[in-house]
Amino acid sequence: MNNNLVDLRYFLLNFANNNNILLIQKILFGLSFLFFLIIYGVYFIQNHFLFIKQNKYLLSDNIFIISIILFTIVGRWSSLLLPEMNVDESQFIAAGMKLFKDPLFWKSVDTGSSGPLNIFPLTLPLLLGIRLEYASARIIAILLVLISVLSLYYSLNFIYNKLIARSAIFLVVITFAVMPIYDILYYSSEYMPMAILAMALLAICFSYRYPRQEIRIISGFLLGAIPFAKFQAVPIAFALALMSIHIIYRQSRNKIELSKSVILFGLSLTVFSLITLTYLLKFSLFDDFWKSYIQENLLNYSSGVFKISNEISTIKHSEKTSLFNIYLGYVFNLFFSTRVLFCLAGSMLFVLTPILAFFQYFKIQDRQRSQSFYLVYYSVLQLLLSLYSVLKPGNYFDHYLIFLVIPCGFFIGVCLGELQKITINFSFKDSFGNFPVKLLFNFLIYIFLVGIAQGLFFIRYDNPNLLKQKELLTQYHSPLEKVIAQYVSPGETMVVWGWAPKLYVATGTIQGVRDSVTGGQIISTPLKGYYIKRFIDDLNNSSPGIFVDAVSPNMFYFHDTQTQGHESSPELNRIINEKYKLVDSLDGVRIYKKCDGDCQRQ
Repeated sequence: MNNNLVDLRYFLLNFANNNNILLIQKILFGLSFLFFLIIYGVYFIQNHFLFIKQNKYLLSDNIFIISIILFTIVGRWSSLLLPEMNVDESQFIAAGMKLFKDPLFWKSVDTGSSGPLNIFPLTLPLLLGIRLEYASARIIAILLVLISVLSLYYSLNFIYNKLIARSAIFLVVITFAVMPIYDILYYSSEYMPMAILAMALLAICFSYRYPRQEIRIISGFLLGAIPFAKFQAVPIAFALALMSIHIIYRQSRNKIELSKSVILFGLSLTVFSLITLTYLLKFSLFDDFWKSYIQENLLNYSSGVFKISNEISTIKHSEKTSLFNIYLGYVFNLFFSTRVLFCLAGSMLFVLTPILAFFQYFKIQDRQRSQSFYLVYYSVLQLLLSLYSVLKPGNYFDHYLIFLVIPCGFFIGVCLGELQKITINFSFKDSFGNFPVKLLFNFLIYIFLVGIAQGLFFIRYDNPNLLKQKELLTQYHSPLEKVIAQYVSPGETMVVWGWAPKLYVATGTIQGVRDSVTGGQIISTPLKGYYIKRFIDDLNNSSPGIFVDAVSPNMFYFHDTQTQGHESSPELNRIINEKYKLVDSLDGVRIYKKCDGDCQRQ
């Protein structure tokens, strides 16, 4: 499997092959966590210590950002050692390798519900001479996390101040750094849209403080790009678009200025779609785009045709009265599994929001009311639509929760910001005393203490990824990978039938068809005929040297060779029989090599 690219995961496994690696990790994590806590905390106590207040470095954003970066990397780096965590990750990596050689999305690759903006970032390691595999892909995920967190920080800083911004992102940073769910650590399809939405939020909040038309256009362009990353994130983009229009409305001095600004914002939303349409028409890909992306997202994925876990779909009609309880249980279980961030957002939604509304509308005089209180409603709307995006597909995948993290942080920040504004207002001091001040103080203390507890909980136990690093190193190349490597070399073309994109990643081969996962060709849907024809056309055009049928009881999801193997398609079976010969098999996976001449004579 040797080539000229740096294998980052193999390098890190050798680096971690140290008897003291667990102790080293605990020390590094403890130091980075302590550094983050100190830089976070000094901002709150600066008025009590003159030397802190006079030290511009301790209070600077640059040092705070460095502490976030270090803590996040140290918290997540051990996940870079692991092989495939989720089949989606392998699918995206395989697509990234193909796009690097042939960058025409929907012609060279198709990743189902994920659009081109989710895949193109994965070509970055290849540009830097680094092999695209699980570790390098997860580095991109960490980069997108940092972009999202910093965008959230500056968004809240533009609307309120540094105290509120730092308080709101504290648990967001800890959640990303010590994420206890493996399904959220890999490069999933939610990271890129999360980063785009966070950058759009930053542009909107910047225009809130500094009303500038070009910044509004940038925010509209970013929101308009969301459908081409992941359709599932469109409801969240809708909430941000409404918030942006409301901000434009409040900043406009007359109807003409309002109309002009709204029209420009609306046009900016369409720019990415127009660019994509031009591309599709130029390369005659509109039909493929419409069928494999629009129809699949709106008809199949949204209706649950491709569900992996089918609990909801198997409920009898008489039992569907408990459907709400199933959804509710799912939400509570996942909120608990990611610990305090979502729990805090939920408590604020049901407890703090009514208190804020009570003070805003009943206890504060009109002229003293917060002019930014409407942002509470939009932060709630964004949170609820994020939850809708998580629940709507009907698949209970943990990685969908990524869509909730930044909206939770923004909602917490807005609530804290509005509560701080209330504490400054003294019109109700005689009747309520210092209740708002105490409430704000208690929330800040709670955030700080539970954040520390979550970090200490993480450092208390041995890192499970490092416990098996020796095993991961010795088993770096699987037996199946070694067998396939006898017949194909990295960079050559191969085609896999079934749900095993990890074979492309493991062997470093390039997929010879658009689909690294052939679910559309196997699962019965209205588009099955289209997918089979497209697969056969791609197979004939690429003429790969190796064809692997990965439908096997020992492989993922597709197990029945009679009904799901390549024999299930008569035309495909004929091509394989005529042009390829069976040369090897392992664990039910069959490996075919292209014949040099007449397969029948050979």
